[in-house]
Amino acid sequence: MKSIILVLLIYTCTVLGSKHYVVSKEKATWHDAFNHCKANGTQLVSVANRTDYHHLQTFIAKRLNCTEKCAVWIGANDLATKGTFTWVATGRRVEFTNWKPKKKLDNVSKAREEHCIEVLYYLKRSYRWHWRKSECRRKRYYVCEKVHT
Repeated sequence: MKSIILVLLIYTCTVLGSKHYVVSKEKATWHDAFNHCKANGTQLVSVANRTDYHHLQTFIAKRLNCTEKCAVWIGANDLATKGTFTWVATGRRVEFTNWKPKKKLDNVSKAREEHCIEVLYYLKRSYRWHWRKSECRRKRYYVCEKVHT
């Protein structure tokens, strides 16, 4: 019974179409987030198109109550080949993106060049659910998904 209560305190979930989304209430590194999702039979979220992304960002905003700043890991990185972002769930190249236009997108120090993708809502810097490269070791909220077929 204790483990069930713990899961409810850590995650908030919803079903949208054929996808079951789970957002953490605790922050983790990208690798820890990946492992948490996998241990629970899910995967870090992948985004196929703008409609899916709109549903996802609305879900995140409501569940985390983002009013000023939220950063959330999704399941994309360029760890295999620098500059080529792929979805960890499928190994496929990222096609749909939501980078902030005409700005340097990195949150990566020159010493550590890990590039995991975060979704960032930060009004002060005009990020409104834009994607940004960030060091995988940083702690962020994260979204897991399970696709029902």
